[in-house]
Amino acid sequence: MDGGEAISKTMFDSVEGKRDYFHCLVASLFFGIGLLGICLHGRNLSRLPKLDRVLPPGVVNLHFHLALANLGILAMFPFGGISALFNRWLFGELGCQIYAFEGMVCGLTSIFLTCILPLLQFAVVRFGLKTNSTICHVLTFSAWGTAVAWSAFPLFGYGSYNLEPHRTSCALDMGADSHLSMKYLVVLTALYYVFPVGLAALSAWMVSKQLSFHSFKKRGQNQDRKFLDSNRRTNELNIRILLTSFLTWLPLGIFAGISMWRGPPNINPAFYYIPQLSPKFGCALIPLAYRRIWHEVNRKNSAKPEKHAR
Repeated sequence: MDGGEAISKTMFDSVEGKRDYFHCLVASLFFGIGLLGICLHGRNLSRLPKLDRVLPPGVVNLHFHLALANLGILAMFPFGGISALFNRWLFGELGCQIYAFEGMVCGLTSIFLTCILPLLQFAVVRFGLKTNSTICHVLTFSAWGTAVAWSAFPLFGYGSYNLEPHRTSCALDMGADSHLSMKYLVVLTALYYVFPVGLAALSAWMVSKQLSFHSFKKRGQNQDRKFLDSNRRTNELNIRILLTSFLTWLPLGIFAGISMWRGPPNINPAFYYIPQLSPKFGCALIPLAYRRIWHEVNRKNSAKPEKHAR
């Protein structure tokens, strides 16, 4: 056993000694985050059709599939929670591969749709794109299709799915041991995190600038007030979703970057629960980003009876 393995074993043994309370806490977090997210998304899904009144045509379909992807991430909480409680993965090698593959597909789809919302809004505001259900169905099909394709690569030797350092769940192995796996990880990180998140943030900023009153006045455009308000609401919603996702996926991105650059860090395996649970927590909180727009929908609904009464 070399020095690194000895350190890792010592650290793991130190965690095992604390399993009575530490792993009960981790298991509670798995179950708490999972149940919270499922409840919030369930309530949100039942109301999503109402967003057709305030969002561009067809865009609700993107939000629906974003919710499904986030639910897919959250729905696996019993497997991670039970394994954390017993301080070991309980579902075998096949279960490990299925768990990691499902999480990868839903995670990549969630990131894709989160980033495509600001990009689509930029195309609407800047270039006058008319959204419809066909465009949005193509985007959702592309999101799921490309996510499945990229998630399948590790099953065929381009990267791999393996137990995480705390040995209670499975995910994409960031400590690539081959040139081919490293290339896969670098390209995946660029295509599914660095570039899309950067472009989405830039698009949201440019839409905010474009929609400002002074910007329209300076450009001499006679924009309809309803169009302006609708797109401002949509952009605010996109920014909230993007910020929630970015901040909660960031720990995983940092750990992945360090692992690819210098190999898995020799730290207490318990710290690996942070990048594992943080994205799940973000997925659970996404429905809260809709709170303001739900107030707008409710306000419009309450205004209609008043008009009829008059």
